[in-house]
This record gives sequence, C-alpha cells and structure tokens, in this order.
Amino acid sequence: METIGERVKRLREKRGWTQAQLTARMGANSTTTLSRIENGVTKEMRIPMAQKLAEIFDVTPEYIMYGENINNLYTEEVYRFIMNPKNVELIDIFVKEQILKELKENYKKKKEGD
Repeated sequence: METIGERVKRLREKRGWTQAQLTARMGANSTTTLSRIENGVTKEMRIPMAQKLAEIFDVTPEYIMYGENINNLYTEEVYRFIMNPKNVELIDIFVKEQILKELKENYKKKKEGD
C-alpha cells in the first residue's frame, strides 16, 4: 500500500518538479517539511497541508491522505466531520489513541510469544 510520502513524491516526480520547486509552490521557505513527508518521517498529515498539496496537484485531499476518494470510505456525515478544519485536533487525538492501542496489542502478542 502506497504511503502519503510515496504518493506525494510520485505526484511531484510525475510533473518533473524538484523538492525545491514543489516547496516554492507550497509557499514554504524550506524543503525540510516536504522531505520529511516524502521520506516517511512524517507519518501523519494535517488536513490543511493535504488541502494545499491537493490543490497544487489537482487531486482531492482524500487522495493525498488515503490514496482514494474519501467519499468511497465514509458516509457524507463522517466525510464532512473529517474535512472540517475545526476537528483536526480531535481527529489527531483519535488517531494517536488508535496507534497506541495497536502498539499495545502488538507488544502484548510479542510478549506472549517469548
């Protein structure tokens, strides 16, 4: 499954842009953020960044974040909640809780296997 960073890099390279060129289109001064996204260091992306990249690449923010149209994944009500910038902090908390839960489950399985 393609990661956010792999998707962004593929879209950038498809247009023949360097990281510096895409960074300039994003209105940023440094390629650090883009480099971290493309190299998988930044695993989570906030909606405003996804929206900015989507606009630049002429795709949907859902495509940047998930690799497909979010309308195919969620009901309209959930879609509106996810895409509302006011809910970013709440969504971040939920995602972090889910990651922590998965890490705990994996640790427990590993410990039981020892």
